[in-house]
Amino acid sequence: MNRHQRRAAGIRPRPRRVIAHAHQLVADTAKEAARELYDSLMSNNELRANWLRRCEATLALDTTDRSERAERLRMALFVDSYHGTPECIQLARATLARLLASPTVSDDHKETIMEALELDDTLALGRQREVLAQN
Repeated sequence: MNRHQRRAAGIRPRPRRVIAHAHQLVADTAKEAARELYDSLMSNNELRANWLRRCEATLALDTTDRSERAERLRMALFVDSYHGTPECIQLARATLARLLASPTVSDDHKETIMEALELDDTLALGRQREVLAQN
């Protein structure tokens, strides 16, 4: 079903979630964390079955569709839904902080990470307000 058919059927796409209050490097790391979380969670049969049912309703995909395209759509929906959560943002910040202690990371890259974490720290209040506004 293409987007025109979904729209005609009354199925509206979910808006992409944008992390308005995060540094780009932190946001990108949070997206990668959400992808890893997806891979980990989908190894649990019960969680996978629940996610397939949710995707069936949201993406108009059959739960038996195991094509590569369907899997990419399911992962994209998961990442869009969860990468902006406080847990993924904190995981991203912790991952970047651990890289600062790694001897294999270049000093230039460490400077970039440090700058990103410092700038992201100034955006933390905006994230807190965003979470409070959603509740």
